[in-house]
Amino acid sequence: MGIENLAKLLRSGGMLYLSTPIVRERIEFNVNWVKNPINILSAANSAGLLPHELIVLNQQGIHMIIFPPTEPKLYSLAKEHYALGKFFFEKTGLGQVIC
Repeated sequence: MGIENLAKLLRSGGMLYLSTPIVRERIEFNVNWVKNPINILSAANSAGLLPHELIVLNQQGIHMIIFPPTEPKLYSLAKEHYALGKFFFEKTGLGQVIC
């Protein structure tokens, strides 16, 4: 995932807002990657990003705010067919900063 590269662009305390299709991991129409939210959070954690909030817009147009994003909530979300996830992360460590 490119989350590691995005995290390198942030200073400690910087915020990353990521909007992407989520639920069951797959590729649609050859280029549209749909990611499992658990994998996104795992990659973000490895990159030194702390999740603050996850807002989900599902096919019925219902907004769900998942705070904090916990595994049981994410496992139930991963069973849906399609949803849009808006992740809010904060860079926790100093790490490498490009700028």
